Amino acid sequence: LPAGVPVLATTATANARVTADVAEQLGTGAGTDALVLRGPLDRESLSLSVLRLPNAAHRLAWLGDHLGELPGSGIIYTLTVAAAEEVTAYLRQNGHPVASYTGRTENAERQQAEDDLLANRVKALVATSALGMGFDKPDLGFVVHLGSPSSPIAYYQQVGRAGRGVEHAEVLLLPGKEDEAIWQYFASVAFPPEEQVRRTL
Repeated sequence: LPAGVPVLATTATANARVTADVAEQLGTGAGTDALVLRGPLDRESLSLSVLRLPNAAHRLAWLGDHLGELPGSGIIYTLTVAAAEEVTAYLRQNGHPVASYTGRTENAERQQAEDDLLANRVKALVATSALGMGFDKPDLGFVVHLGSPSSPIAYYQQVGRAGRGVEHAEVLLLPGKEDEAIWQYFASVAFPPEEQVRRTL
């Protein structure tokens, strides 16, 4: 950018390292500075709770019994595509209007699912992290996690979708003993094996 052009960069969840890097990139040049303002992370509209149940079957049964009691429409996050598909099928069989949203969902189906949630034609999207940044429904009434996200940042980003334009939204975490094994699996496949890297180089 030419010198003297004002730039505003905003983020809801960047950590201090990322914020410092962005400030450095924007504040380059003699006599320029980047002003960094950080607000509180507290979201008074969100009611956060944790419910520990013995296993995945109990968590799914609880959700089937209580989904209708959650305010408005919302998002149910799962850790895997298989779990999202299983939860969607179970909830539909139990009379709940839900749609699935995963990395395997075709673009047209994703758009339809988003439109259905925005118009409150479904109670919830059952989603993996594929439902990422960019989706905004100010009156989202709840976020449920069937399994713990892999990091506090991922959790905060996902729960932050609820309660933007309403006074009260429910956020519920139903953790499982298997969550850590799922995170470790994804971490293990995130990078190619060393042998493959050496062969490629």
